[in-house]
Amino acid sequence: MQELKLTLPIRCKGTIFDVETSGFAPSVAELITIGYISGSRLRVIQRDDRDGSERGRIYEMAKSLTVLPHPYMAYNKCFEERWLGFKIDYDLWERWKKLATEVSAKWPRLKELVPSLLEYFSSEIAPDNVPSTWKKYMKNGDENILMNVVAHNVEDLMRSYYLHAWDVFLRKEKVMKRI
Repeated sequence: MQELKLTLPIRCKGTIFDVETSGFAPSVAELITIGYISGSRLRVIQRDDRDGSERGRIYEMAKSLTVLPHPYMAYNKCFEERWLGFKIDYDLWERWKKLATEVSAKWPRLKELVPSLLEYFSSEIAPDNVPSTWKKYMKNGDENILMNVVAHNVEDLMRSYYLHAWDVFLRKEKVMKRI
């Protein structure tokens, strides 16, 4: 297991979660990465076991995160809840799904709302490539490949934080005054 810890110049009231998995359904796929922003801390826990020895440990670590401050937030909370095993209080996707429905648009993906810096600079990993990147790592064991998964997770956490900041701003419903 590898871990990335960063101190951010921002502060989050509550905790934002994002996970990376080897597929979509817990019955046939595995949890491989857990990331969160809480307060001014960003933390990513990345599995690096090719033999499956850390499979149970990452699920135990997920359960231990329930001590972090509420509200719990995620983009597409239903997906995150299936993997983390606990309830997320607020879906950062809800406001944008509602708006898309009102204007007869498709529901936006996170990368459509907040463009990817990694993709812009030709990263080897795109949002839909985490499962294939994990398989590539499992095949050859190159830990540099895992850094793409970690970078993707960090980027999704920061995108989610950006949407959270917009939600806070929009909930306050302040109107600009002409001065």
